[in-house]
Amino acid sequence: MSIALPVFDASARPSRGRGAVWRRRNRESIAIVADERKRREHDSLAMNAAALRKRIALLTQAVGVSRQREESTTRLVSSVLRPAAEEARAAADRTRRESDLLAARGRSLETRAAHAP
Repeated sequence: MSIALPVFDASARPSRGRGAVWRRRNRESIAIVADERKRREHDSLAMNAAALRKRIALLTQAVGVSRQREESTTRLVSSVLRPAAEEARAAADRTRRESDLLAARGRSLETRAAHAP
């Protein structure tokens, strides 16, 4: 009578060919995952850049509108139709919007520099 234990059974041991196939498939899977990660990162950077360009365009428009409002308020204050405090508020609003625009442009330049090839 003989007992065949799986640990000692030759058919239970993985063959060298199957191990090589497994290692090759594993390398291929790792390469696919790495490529997919790079593609997603590139897509994300492209979307962020597009959103930042859109934000800069909107802020540019907002600065133009606030300049017009400041000019209008200045005329109304000079004709004594509005209090002087409104002129100061309009100037502060324009300054804040210009500051936001400069900050967005700075972020855009930093992003380009960080991701330049």
